[in-house]
Amino acid sequence: MTSRRTISLLCSLLGATIAVSACGGTGSSDVGDDGPGDAAGAGGANAGAGGQAGKAGAASAGKAGASGQSGGSAGAAGKAGASAAAGASGQAGAAGQAGKAGGAAGASGVGGVAGAAGAAGACASPKQLCGGQCTDVTSDPAHCGDCATACTAGQNQVSTCAASKCGVACKAGFLDCDGKPGCEADATSTDTCGKCDNKCAAGSTCKNGACVLSCAPGTADCDGLPANGCEVDTQTDPANCGVCNKSCGGAACVMGACGCAGTTEQAKLLPLDLYVMMDRSSSMESPDASGAPKWDAVKKALNDFMADPKSGGIGVGIQYFPQNTPGVPDSCTKDSQCKGAGPCSTIKFCKNSDTGSGTIYRCNSNAECENYPGTPACLELRQCFGGLITCFAGDPGCNGGTCAPLGRSCEQQSCSVPLYAAPAVAIASLPGNAAAMSASLAATSPVGLTPTKPAVEGALQYAKQYASTNPTHTVVVVLVTDGIPTQCDGSIASIAQLTAAGASGSPAIKSYVVGVFSQDELAAGAKSNLDQLAAAGGGQPTAFIADTGANVSQQFLDAMNKIRTATLSCDYAMPVPSGGGTLDISKVNVVFTDGGASTTIPQVASPAACDPVKGGWYYDDPATPTKIQVCASTCASFQGAAGGKVEVQLGCSTIKL
Repeated sequence: MTSRRTISLLCSLLGATIAVSACGGTGSSDVGDDGPGDAAGAGGANAGAGGQAGKAGAASAGKAGASGQSGGSAGAAGKAGASAAAGASGQAGAAGQAGKAGGAAGASGVGGVAGAAGAAGACASPKQLCGGQCTDVTSDPAHCGDCATACTAGQNQVSTCAASKCGVACKAGFLDCDGKPGCEADATSTDTCGKCDNKCAAGSTCKNGACVLSCAPGTADCDGLPANGCEVDTQTDPANCGVCNKSCGGAACVMGACGCAGTTEQAKLLPLDLYVMMDRSSSMESPDASGAPKWDAVKKALNDFMADPKSGGIGVGIQYFPQNTPGVPDSCTKDSQCKGAGPCSTIKFCKNSDTGSGTIYRCNSNAECENYPGTPACLELRQCFGGLITCFAGDPGCNGGTCAPLGRSCEQQSCSVPLYAAPAVAIASLPGNAAAMSASLAATSPVGLTPTKPAVEGALQYAKQYASTNPTHTVVVVLVTDGIPTQCDGSIASIAQLTAAGASGSPAIKSYVVGVFSQDELAAGAKSNLDQLAAAGGGQPTAFIADTGANVSQQFLDAMNKIRTATLSCDYAMPVPSGGGTLDISKVNVVFTDGGASTTIPQVASPAACDPVKGGWYYDDPATPTKIQVCASTCASFQGAAGGKVEVQLGCSTIKL
């Protein structure tokens, strides 16, 4: 029988290559006699060089061996001086399983290094030593459950590890909406906004996982209710200035920014003065629908306008055209009566002249018409009663009316501008000036032709001179006519240049135009001619029309009332600082309030800089202003707002367009 010592020696030499059953012990706790080198494989298990730990190790391992355990207690390294903790692995027990571990520990040599069991004990549970690092294998996706298992993820996913089991989660901004591997849905899309079943309504966007309305610049949905849309104007709302819930604390919100509080006062409308240039040519005797002359209907309308209490305080003046040379009568029977402005004759024009251009050519003989368009015939100009305003002697008819002679008159009615610049009744306030105006109208009768150009030029001269001496007033010209220019070589284009120059001058004089026409005259283009003058005059883009087929007096009165309203709403006096001192014109703002909402109107440099949509206001003179004037589109908004209020704010830097 081979001795245990021999077997022990063989086991020591062969180490792990010998069968476990051959080296297994019987549970004895013999301690080796020869000191270091005898490992625990024989069951006695010397624990190191001093051999002192073997006895304790054998005792510990023996207990484990009895139950078939590995006997993994390291024992006391004690006096051995080396960390041969595994050397005391002891008896393998009846099942012999611990022998293998004990043999491996023994093979580590004299003073041996701690075995696998010892090394594992360096990381606290549930961590394990993976790649030299203590790793929590219950939650690390790279080492999930053990060191060798790495979790994987699909499209737009990240891997996870929980309770030592691999899983996946969607990356930020992605969703798994189809139940298939991967996260295919964009969480920022309006189709899947924040969650799979959240599809935004039309006109909305997805922001921070929620559907929000897409608002136009300068507006916002501050209450979060899609039903009322983008309900806030962030350009002007002092409670939501620029963005929702940004309060200006009592200051105004101007173009999305909080302004200063400043001081505010009611804007004072400038006194309004109307200078009427009235056409008294023979055609004004044509009848209206009632059968009475147009002249009578217009006179009545002017008297009614002056008697209206709403016209109180307005200044009114008047002049007429044509004007005769001083001392020359309206009509004549002989040349001597013309006092050098003769001869006394019928008035002749070239028939078929290019009247579409606004010019009719005077003549005394057919030879003078040869260079003009149309038939070279110099014919007597007559008046169409009940039809077009003029006709020629010899015409077969007058659209159902009579082509009646105009009578004899001196050859030339005056084209002198100073005659028209001198008023028949000077501008003065109503109702005081109504009596003089009414008397002048009653004393005047229609006569002659239509020298529109010198009449308009004279009217603008007088209005400008009056405005210069009354800088706090708004002065406008009202041209009343029933025909195209027929004297003094005035084309529509040249007259439009005059009204445009008046509107853009300093002081600026706007022109309004009122036409009195029959349907035949309107069909012949009469209105389009006057529209050119009105548009250039800056008052209104088209002429007012009183149609002789209806109530001329009422239509004319309506036109005058609209002119009064338009001019009263749009020019304001320069403000005066309440505490005295000098006004800083760079710190003036115009504020319009309607229905509780206030809007600061931006300043523009001049009438030409007025924005067709945003409008604006400007000084009449940028350097030394005497009034505040409002652009046409802004003026229209003032007029259209019942109960609206215009105020002037001082002390805050002017908001400019």
